[in-house]
Amino acid sequence: MAGAAFLLLDFATDPSKLQSMNSTVLNDPLTATNSNGTAVINAMVKLYIAAALSSLSFFAMTQNIRLLVHLGYFIRAAVQTGDPEDEEVYQNFRLDIIALTDRAGIYFLIGLRSFYLLIPTVAWILGPIYLLIVSILLLSLLYCSDMVQIPGLSLDYGYQSEHQKFEENLRESV
Repeated sequence: MAGAAFLLLDFATDPSKLQSMNSTVLNDPLTATNSNGTAVINAMVKLYIAAALSSLSFFAMTQNIRLLVHLGYFIRAAVQTGDPEDEEVYQNFRLDIIALTDRAGIYFLIGLRSFYLLIPTVAWILGPIYLLIVSILLLSLLYCSDMVQIPGLSLDYGYQSEHQKFEENLRESV
């Protein structure tokens, strides 16, 4: 990741590389051109978008890690605090732990999705064909990684298996 950041920094500071990127932007059908022939979204704007996505991803993942570390301390404090018979104290700890876990999950979701969006954005800097190729590859990889079937595990929380059992029972009764 650091190598990509230095590569983007190199492109942003070298005028000849920036000019060659701007010439590819003029041939990009995804970015509009003004009446005078200049691109509305030039190469520098694309680099700024990539840097903003990278910063957002880093910030969100850092917040996720911070909240999960606090969650570990919080759970340890919940176990070591108070009388085990006091149900009200543990119920309050339980609600706080659920809220903290949900916040950490939201930060993880934002960080991961902004990182996934960063990959096609960097390809968009190189041109629309690269954007199309990288987007198709990324979508197919994410689809395959999300749809892996584990034997004996239903990803729809048992709905399909319960539905199948109901249909089988219905067939047997008829």
